[in-house]
Order: sequence, then C-alpha cells, then structure tokens
Amino acid sequence: MISSPWFDIDDDNGLHVVWADGDRVFCRAWRDGADGNRKAVLVVLPAAERPTSDSLNRLAHEYGLKDHLNSACGGAPPSA
Repeated sequence: MISSPWFDIDDDNGLHVVWADGDRVFCRAWRDGADGNRKAVLVVLPAAERPTSDSLNRLAHEYGLKDHLNSACGGAPPSA
C-alpha cells in the first residue's frame, strides 16, 4: 500500500491506488452521479506532504485540461 499525507489510501475508505510515480498518486474512487448511478472517478494526489511548486503546477495544468479532454471524448463537462 502507498501512503499519502492526505488520506489513508486503502479500499476501506473508497480510494484504491491504481498507480504512483513518486510525484503523484493516482486513485480510483466512486461518486454518485446525478442519475443515481455510481461512477468511477480518477483522484490524483501529490505523493509528498509538502509537494514542490513544480509538482503543484503540473497538477494544476493537468486539471486545466479536463474540459478539453472531456469534450474530445464526447462527454459533457463534469459537474463540480
């Protein structure tokens, strides 16, 4: 199991680590959609308790791509 300062990442709290690269931890979680169905979502967390500004900038840039990637896949932008 990979630890994170943000959460106790394990199956008991709904987050399941899919991949980690030393800088980020990628997890699968579940969210109830507006239609009442549960949907898998990707959660990306910094791996370090005190991430570098480069790491935070990279996460912000990746998050900024969400609408572009979602429209390229033919989906509607996710609700906040």
